[in-house]
Amino acid sequence: MDTFNIIIGYLTHEISNAVGENPLLAQKVKEGKLGQKTGEGFYDWTGEQGKETIKYRDEQLLRALARENKN
Repeated sequence: MDTFNIIIGYLTHEISNAVGENPLLAQKVKEGKLGQKTGEGFYDWTGEQGKETIKYRDEQLLRALARENKN
């Protein structure tokens, strides 16, 4: 989420009329709640549910990459 926060801060000025950073995202980063990297953020990335979420995400990314490589 820290990386996303930096990217959003940069791109917002380029593609949007919004001013400043996203306050909710900035607060999470300030609190050190960086998503999967720290185990918490907007979602709980710990325990069995966290492992299942990561597994599902990774499987979906691999499928998407495989489709891209076929094209």
